[in-house]
Amino acid sequence: FCEVINMAPTEKIYNFIVRYTTEHLYSPSVQDICDGVGYSSKSTVCAYLRTIEKLGLISLGDFAQPRCIKLIGFKLVKDDSK
Repeated sequence: FCEVINMAPTEKIYNFIVRYTTEHLYSPSVQDICDGVGYSSKSTVCAYLRTIEKLGLISLGDFAQPRCIKLIGFKLVKDDSK
């Protein structure tokens, strides 16, 4: 038995999280992700976020906390040279 994961939505959401976090220096909310990738259901996005977490790309905190998503392997540094 081989589990097949539909990578298109998970990749789209992961790439949005990376772009958003890089631009804003904090993680997007679930609503931000819904708006950014065109989903109306927060529960659908949460399910994809759990899949992305299982892949080891993000760490999720408590969904009751705002902006609970942490990118694994990223260190954000503010560029004050601009």
